[in-house]
Amino acid sequence: MANGLKNALWLIVGAVVAVWAVTSLVGLVQAGPMDPPGPPGGTMKTLDAIPPSWHQQLDASNGNPTTGCGSDRFQCVLLQGIWPSWDWVGVLDKETGLVWQRQPRTATMTWDNASRIGGSLSCGVQEIGGRFGWRLPTAEELASLLYDSPAEPNLPAGHPFVGVSVTNHYWSSTSYTDTSAVLVRFFGSSPQTAVAPKADLHLAWCVRGGYGYDFNQ
Repeated sequence: MANGLKNALWLIVGAVVAVWAVTSLVGLVQAGPMDPPGPPGGTMKTLDAIPPSWHQQLDASNGNPTTGCGSDRFQCVLLQGIWPSWDWVGVLDKETGLVWQRQPRTATMTWDNASRIGGSLSCGVQEIGGRFGWRLPTAEELASLLYDSPAEPNLPAGHPFVGVSVTNHYWSSTSYTDTSAVLVRFFGSSPQTAVAPKADLHLAWCVRGGYGYDFNQ
């Protein structure tokens, strides 16, 4: 009789422990929500969201037929002026990520005046489209705009740039082996890169963004 009572007591204790263990495990499983907090986001990115890496070949001819803005390659940016005479003064090149002056300078100047170390004509001190931080482009950056075409200037068909000279060279920030001279770029019918002394008079086409150049060299 005593043994039967003892066995019954152990069964009760075992059942209580089993119920406690199951309850504890259920509590752990239900400690947090199993469903995701929201629907999964898309993995596709637009072209604008992909950092430029100089490997792309984008169409510049499918933009606005009048202005050249809004093509796959060129986007007009930096609105300047007062309505209704405002206009875009910058061009984003989506192939390189660089922002160019839409209309380069029309006055020739020495390299010192065109670079950061110059005076009031320097790209580095100019405010264009309400933004500072402009500079002379490298020779490679100037060449990135070049397009193999008989048209003048030698730029991609449908481009939005205005007033690009086909008779003068544009300064770059790239020094030649002789640091008193730098490379210049011509966008006329026979595009070429030449070497010019810094005291010569050429044009400046300011750019913003990118790696840039160490002017302390």
